[in-house]
Amino acid sequence: MMKELLNNKKALGLLVGGVAGLAVGLAMRKKAKLKCEEVMKEFVENQELIEHVAETADYYTEEDRENDININKTQTALKVIGAYAPCYITLVASGCVAINGAFKVYKGTIKIGRD
Repeated sequence: MMKELLNNKKALGLLVGGVAGLAVGLAMRKKAKLKCEEVMKEFVENQELIEHVAETADYYTEEDRENDININKTQTALKVIGAYAPCYITLVASGCVAINGAFKVYKGTIKIGRD
């Protein structure tokens, strides 16, 4: 049985490649988390700056403050999405490849209607 599994190199390659891709995706996720911590620090600093300018500047209206807050939130959300999207795409794709490879390996081990 083990010999048959080793002969099915395509299925084993899919399985191993999928598992390796999962490991890479998890490493990317950790790096994305560090990036998001920086993004959130920048967000808080910008919010504090907006509030400070709103309190001290006469020319800065409430509408300006609300617009700047919305812009800051949108930019932060896009940066977080940009940091996490590649790792989750890699994880999903690698998971699909690993499952496909595992299924092909499993399918090669069972013999239905064969002598």
